[in-house]
Amino acid sequence: MKNEFGRFVKENAIQIMGVVVIILNLWLVSKLAPLVQSIALIDQRVQAVEENYIGHSEIDSRLESVITSLDRIEAKLDRHLER
Repeated sequence: MKNEFGRFVKENAIQIMGVVVIILNLWLVSKLAPLVQSIALIDQRVQAVEENYIGHSEIDSRLESVITSLDRIEAKLDRHLER
């Protein structure tokens, strides 16, 4: 009996290792699946933050141009009032 089992293992070693590798792959995939979902969620949040930042950046540049225009208007008014 022991001798038959050893011979069976030797004759089918590649198939046994293949089954073990398949089982390990399935176990690993089951552990990594939640991680993939978390990465997708983090990526979505990062994209939302980037889009929000780009919007603020555009608003900031427009605000800077408005401030510059107001400074020029103020300077012109000051010159006009000094006359």
